[in-house]
Formats: sequence, C-alpha cells, structure tokens
Amino acid sequence: CSFEQQLEASLKAVTPAGSHLRLFGDTLGHGDGLNAGFLREDSLLVILHVTDEDDCSAADPELYNPASSVYPSSLDSRCVQHPEALHPINRYVSGLLSLRSADDLIYAFVSGVPEDLLPEPPSPGVRPEAPDWSGILADSRMTPRPSGMGMGVAAACTTPSGRGIPPARRLVELGQGLSQRGVRTMPSSMCSPDAYTGVIEGVLTTAHER
Repeated sequence: CSFEQQLEASLKAVTPAGSHLRLFGDTLGHGDGLNAGFLREDSLLVILHVTDEDDCSAADPELYNPASSVYPSSLDSRCVQHPEALHPINRYVSGLLSLRSADDLIYAFVSGVPEDLLPEPPSPGVRPEAPDWSGILADSRMTPRPSGMGMGVAAACTTPSGRGIPPARRLVELGQGLSQRGVRTMPSSMCSPDAYTGVIEGVLTTAHER
C-alpha cells in the first residue's frame, strides 16, 4: 500500500488529548491516553522513522478513495501527484516542538535518500555532522515522480539487494524544518549497506551529550 502516514501517526501517538490539534475524524492525540507515561516530564524525545516509503499524511481523506473522481490518478502514485491533498510539513514541525523544546528533541530517519547526499556516518562517540538539507532537496533524485512503468514512484536510490527506494522528500522537509528551529536531526540512507549503525550511533551520542 502506498498510503503511509508516518508523520501523522507519530504526531497522534505523542500529542496529548488536551492539545488544540485535531486529527482525522476530529479525534484526539493519544499522548496522555493510550500512550500515557511515554512522555515523561524529564525525558528526551527521539522520533525515529524507519520506512521504505515517503509520508502521505492526507488532509483530505478523499485521496484514499480508490473510486475518487477528485483524485483520479493511479493509487500507487497518487500521493506524489496530489501534494495539495497532504498536510503541510509545518504541522509536524510545530506539533513536535509543542511537546518538547529544541534541546529535548531529536529527529532521525532511515529512508529513501541517496547515500552520496549525506554526511559520513559518525564514529562511536563522535557528534554527527549536520546534513545539507537544502542540497538534499535540490538533488533531482529527491523529486518524487511516477516511475513511468505504470506503477509506483521512481526510486531515489537502490539497496545492495537491488530494491529501489522512493525519495523520502517529506521526511527530509521535516528534518530541514526542525533543524532550522534548532532540533538535532540525523538522516540515513536505506540504500546504504550500513544504514542503521550510523544513525543509531548518532542518536546515542547526541542523547548522551544532552
């Protein structure tokens, strides 16, 4: 299924019901209900997305209607072809920063970004180098587009096993937005043979310093 809502799901999971934020169907966040106790007052909040698809958090649920006359595009590329139907990235920048100050928040992801656009993974105990978010977004491989083969979205990079991973542009945009507000951010490429070690080392080192 190409309809994945990583950003909306994460925000709903940690937002308290008393927030002004409303989610699909005018529902409330689960931060102090189903997930009570997860956000302790003295905790450092780490949001880590591990996904082989870009976010498709829709402001208009009609986007998900297979028989939609409003969004008649192919289901597996509809999110790319109708970005106007998605929630703006600032919703997630503001939403996460309403829960924690920039000093108490870390955002990281392992997803579709070409490895050559990212800093070298940090050695154990070394602070990660800040990514060039603007440079990542400017690269043509990070512009989502239909694959041209009748299904799916063209890959931004390819894993060592030969699987194409579409560009995680919305995750990168969230990383850029949070970074501009002082949040420590760490991207990793799912196409790297060592995709997880570097980002985990970076998160642990940053958390330890905090």
